[in-house]
Amino acid sequence: MGKIKVRLKAHRRIYIHNDIGNAVFYFKKRVDERVAKDDREGVGLEIIAGLTLLAFEVEAKFNFLGYKLEQTPIKLYHSRRRRSNLCIRQI
Repeated sequence: MGKIKVRLKAHRRIYIHNDIGNAVFYFKKRVDERVAKDDREGVGLEIIAGLTLLAFEVEAKFNFLGYKLEQTPIKLYHSRRRRSNLCIRQI
């Protein structure tokens, strides 16, 4: 029997808001542990990093909701208010 070449093709979607949310949770847990141990050196920087990632997570979740509800991606040039209103109106 001869060899048969097969090419597999698959589509996979990666949703970044899940990964960003995990990073935010990691920073929160790390800050809580360090405050409990009274190790306050550099905690402010970790708080700022966690808050920055939290802002990106909220943005990514709005874009995800807009994509899932409207089946078209929300345009990045739309204002935050317009993007949030599109999501809220659909919910």
